[in-house]
Amino acid sequence: MLQNYFKTAWRNLIRKRSFSFMMLIGLSVGLAFSFIISSYVWSELQVNQNLKNINRQFLLKSEWQQEGRSPDFVSPAPLAEALKNEYPHLVANAYTYDGVGVTFQHEDIVHTESVQLGDNVLEMYGLGLSQGNPKTALEEPYSMVISEKMALKYFGKTDVLNQTLEVESFSGERRPFRISGVLAKAPFNSVLQLINEELPVLMSKESLRYFGRFESINQWQNLFAVNNIELAEGVSPAQLEKPIKDLLQANTSADISENLSIKLADYKSLYLTDKNGFVQKNINTLLTIALVMLLIGIINFVNISLGASSNRLKEIGIRKTLGSNRKQLVFQLLLESCLLSFIAFIIGLIIYQVGRNYYAEILGKTLVSLFQINAAFFGFAFLFSLLIGILATLFPTLIVSKLHVVLALKNRFQSISGQTNLRRFLIGVQFAMALFVGFGALVVDKQINYFFEKDLGFSQQQMVYLTMPRDWSPKGISKMKTIRTEFESLPEVEKGSISYEIPDGKVGMRTGIKNGESPQVFAEILQTDEAYSDAYNLKLLAGRYHNAGSEPNNHVVINQTAAKSLGFDTPESALNQTIYLETFQGDFEIIGVLSDFHFASFHQKIGPLVFTNINNSNIYRYLSLRLGASDFGEAKKAIETKWQSVFPNSPFIYQSQEANLANLYSSEIRLKKASRLATILALILVSLGVLGTLSLNVSKRLKELSLRRVLGANFVSVNWLLIKEFVFILLAALSVTVPFTYYILGDWLQNYAFRISMPVQSFVLVVICFLSIIITLAVFQINKALRLNPVEHLKE
Repeated sequence: MLQNYFKTAWRNLIRKRSFSFMMLIGLSVGLAFSFIISSYVWSELQVNQNLKNINRQFLLKSEWQQEGRSPDFVSPAPLAEALKNEYPHLVANAYTYDGVGVTFQHEDIVHTESVQLGDNVLEMYGLGLSQGNPKTALEEPYSMVISEKMALKYFGKTDVLNQTLEVESFSGERRPFRISGVLAKAPFNSVLQLINEELPVLMSKESLRYFGRFESINQWQNLFAVNNIELAEGVSPAQLEKPIKDLLQANTSADISENLSIKLADYKSLYLTDKNGFVQKNINTLLTIALVMLLIGIINFVNISLGASSNRLKEIGIRKTLGSNRKQLVFQLLLESCLLSFIAFIIGLIIYQVGRNYYAEILGKTLVSLFQINAAFFGFAFLFSLLIGILATLFPTLIVSKLHVVLALKNRFQSISGQTNLRRFLIGVQFAMALFVGFGALVVDKQINYFFEKDLGFSQQQMVYLTMPRDWSPKGISKMKTIRTEFESLPEVEKGSISYEIPDGKVGMRTGIKNGESPQVFAEILQTDEAYSDAYNLKLLAGRYHNAGSEPNNHVVINQTAAKSLGFDTPESALNQTIYLETFQGDFEIIGVLSDFHFASFHQKIGPLVFTNINNSNIYRYLSLRLGASDFGEAKKAIETKWQSVFPNSPFIYQSQEANLANLYSSEIRLKKASRLATILALILVSLGVLGTLSLNVSKRLKELSLRRVLGANFVSVNWLLIKEFVFILLAALSVTVPFTYYILGDWLQNYAFRISMPVQSFVLVVICFLSIIITLAVFQINKALRLNPVEHLKE
C-alpha cells in the first residue's frame, strides 16, 4: 500500500515538473545556504573550546581612563607571574609572552615568521605536539616549537625533530635554534592566534635574551606584554580585583595605577566578544542572511503549494467518488510535499559539498566536509526539511481534503476563505526580505568601495613595501640608508623611505604627550627617516620634516590632530614649542606639523601622531618605495633583482598599499562577497516564486483572460490585470522594508568613523530593477499562455 502512495506521489511530481522544479530549486538553495552558514557559525563557536580548563582561563585586558594609551589585549609585563607567585590560592597558572617578527633560514629558504616567547604555554593550555615532549620542549635555550605547516615550508616534511633553523636577532646576529617540538594540528585558538591567523613559532622566555628584550619583560613600566592566567578551582574573577589593584599600586607609578583597570576576559567567549564584539556581530549578520535565504525558499515552496492545491480539485473529487477518505487524501498530498523536500535536502547537501571550497574562500574559514560532520546534524537537517514539507502543504491539504465532492468536481476552490490573503502576505514577506538583502548588499558594497576610493591623505596608488633585514644599530641605520639610495637609483622608483611603521594601522609605540600643564593626551609614535614625508607626499602645514643631516634627538614632527589636542590654535603656533613625551621621559621640540592622513582603518577617527627620527631609536622594519608610472609587474621584477644583489640571504617580502587595505578590511570584503552572492540568489529565488505564482494564476484564470481578449481587451489591460497585484504587494513591502533597512544599515555604518551617507538614489534603482523583473516575468508568462487562439481555451 505504501509503495502505491510513493508511486503516485512521484508520478504527480513528474507530471507537474515545472512547478516541482521551481519548488525544488528554491528550497534546495535556501537549505544549502543555511548549511553553509551553519557550518561557519559552528566553527566560530568552537574557537578556544578545546583548550585545557577553558572555564578557568583568562586574558588580562587593560582599560584606561584615557583612551589610546595601549591596546586592550596587553598589560604590565610582570602582572600574571606576580599574581601566581603572591596569590597561589587564587591563580593556579600564568603565561606571559612577548611577540616579535623574526627571520628564519634553512639553506636557501628564508622567511620572516611570528614568534611567541614565553614559558608554560603547552602544558597550561593542553596544546599537543605531534613530535617532542610538551613538558620539556621549551626548557633548553635556543630551542623552539614550530607548526607542521612551517616544517613543510622549510624542510618539505613534518618529521623535523632536532633539526635546526638559523635565526636572526635584532642586531643582525645569526645562530641555529633546535626544533624541539612540532605542534599537532589543532583548531584555531586565541592563545596562539590572538593577532595573526598563522601559528607562531614558540620559544622560551629565556630566548628573549637573544633578541635583547629579556629585561623589559620583567619591568612593570612595560605595558605591552600579553598576560594570561588560569584561576584556581572555585575562584571567581571578582576575587582578583583587589590583588590586581594592590600589585599595580605597589609596583607602578601613580599615573599608571590610578588610570589603569585590569579586566579578566574569559577565553571561552573571548573570540566572540573581542574587538568590540566584531565576530559576534559578523555571525549575527550572516545568520540573518541565511535565515532570509531560507525563508525565501520556504515561501516559494508554500506559495506554489497553495496555488497548486487548487488545480487538483477535480482529482480530489474523483478520488472521493471512487472511495478515498480524507485521511488517505491528506497522507497522499503530504507525502508528495515531503518527498519533494527530501529531494531538496539531498540537493542542498550536494550543493554544500561541491561548493564548499568556494564558500570557504568567501567566508575566510575552512568549512568541514560532509563526511566529517556529526550524524546529529544530518538527523536534525533531515527532520527540519521534512517539517518544511509538512507545514508548507498542511493548510491547503486540510482545506481541499474536506471539500464536498460536488464542490471539488465543480472546481469551487474560490469559496475557501483566507487562502488568497495568506498567499499575498507570503509574497509580500518574500519581496521585503529580497529587498532588504539587496539594499544591504548595496550599502556594504558602497562602503567598502569608499575604503579604496577615498583619498587617504598620502600617495597610495604606487606605494610598495619591503620588509628589511634587521641590524638595529647606528651602523645598521647608515647601511640601510645607503641601500635606500641604491633602490632610488632604479628608473622605476621615484622615492624611498625607511621606517618602523607603514600605513597599516599597526604601531610600535604609544606615548602620553603634554604641553605644559595641559591634560595629557595619548599619541601613536611613528619612527621614520628624513625621507618619509617626501616618499608618501604628506602635506606639511607648518615648519619642516626631519633633516638628512645631524638632527637633534629631541626634535619631533606631529600631525594636525595632535596639535589641536595639545591646545595649539594653528599649526604655526605649535612650531618650536616644547612637549613632554612620557615614553622617552623627556622634553621634545616640535619642528613641523603635518596634515592629517589615514594611518589606521576607517573604523577609527584620525588620532594624534608623533613622528620621531629612527636615528634616535635605531630600529626599523620597512623600506617604502613610491613607484613612477612604469608597469607595476616590471617594477616588481627590477626591485626584486636589486634586492637579491644587496640582501642575498634575506627573504624578499613585498606588499602593495592595495594589499594592505585588503588585509585591513578583509572581514568587510568577505561580507561584501557573501552579500552579493545572497542578493543574486535571492533575486533568482524571488523570480522563480513570482514565475510559479503567475503560472498558477494564469492557468486558473485562462478562460477569463481569453474571454477578455475575445471581447476586445488590449494587451496592456490584460497584463495589468495580473501585474497590479504584485505591484501593490511590492509597494506594501517597501513601506515596511525601507524604514527597517534604513535603521539597521544606519546602525551598521556607525561602526565606521568615516562612512558613506545612505544611498537613497541607489535604493530607487534597486526598486526599479526589482519591479522590472516582476513585469518582465509577468508579461512573458501571460503572453505565453495567450499565444494560442483564445477560442481554444474557451472550449475547454
